[in-house]
Amino acid sequence: MYLLLLLVLAFAAWPLAPTPTWADLSGQVAAEEAEEEEEEEEGPKFEKVVKDFDHIEGLFDLYRDPEENKVYLAIEPGQFDEIFLCAISRTKGDGYFFDSGSMLFNFPFVFERVGKQVFFTPVIGATSIEGQPHPETGAVLVDASPLFVQDIDLVDFQLGERDISYGFDGDKSYFGDLKNFLDNTEVDVVLHFATDSPKTNVPTLPDNRSFRHTYHYSLSTLPDTDYQPRPADDRVGHFLTLYQDYTSVLKEDPYVRYVERWHLEKAEPKFKTSKPKKPIVFWLENTVPVEYRDPVREGVLLWNKAFEKSASKTPSSSKSNPTTRPGTRPTP
Repeated sequence: MYLLLLLVLAFAAWPLAPTPTWADLSGQVAAEEAEEEEEEEEGPKFEKVVKDFDHIEGLFDLYRDPEENKVYLAIEPGQFDEIFLCAISRTKGDGYFFDSGSMLFNFPFVFERVGKQVFFTPVIGATSIEGQPHPETGAVLVDASPLFVQDIDLVDFQLGERDISYGFDGDKSYFGDLKNFLDNTEVDVVLHFATDSPKTNVPTLPDNRSFRHTYHYSLSTLPDTDYQPRPADDRVGHFLTLYQDYTSVLKEDPYVRYVERWHLEKAEPKFKTSKPKKPIVFWLENTVPVEYRDPVREGVLLWNKAFEKSASKTPSSSKSNPTTRPGTRPTP
């Protein structure tokens, strides 16, 4: 009896939660209605769009839903109309029509916003803004698929020119590995090509009706250096980068040509020959067979003899690529 009395007294002393008043309930309903109206006008909030997505931070933040293989790219206000670099390569081919390890395109680009649309300019893709901007950074989300999951190398067209009827299958194409760093964003896409009427027996394919390619996009910032481009001389053989100058029609030759060269600087400028401030490092991939690594390394280092004649001592070196954790990369 005494214990029961104590329990009754304790319950009586326990503070009760305030009962919501009509004003409280009506205010809550009004807030929910206002939020619904806001989402109807401006789209869902940023955190709602990427709820349960994996966040991969870097130059352009990526958000990935591994279940649906859906990827959003976040672009901050200061990243619009800024010049970045894009390098595209085919890392896996079919082994018959197209090879692997093919460097395809390198070009400057900008993300251009026009209303709710975002263009990957030069216009190789366009996408739409999804939802509201990030409440702190102002970044907007765009669907990454229209930018990257496309027949970027015109495989469909190239094979069509040879009367081979493989077409790009967007429904069975998808994102591969995604990696992000402070100065670069790395995106892999796996593209599927198919036909109902294979005309060629392809020995590298298990089934002649389809094949897949993997393409790699590397988006990076422009490096801040004191590099000075060197005009090319027609009397000397070099690989060149050239562009057409439209500022004047009075020039004998409208093309401007520059030598493609390494950016090597002497660590000790006062000496005739000097080690470089930053050497050129070639990484030997883990895919190189062990028995070939020493000859490959020796071949790379032979370039040092040529560089020494241009006043640089041992400017290049080679290293084996260690096993790296996801999201990291080896640095020289």
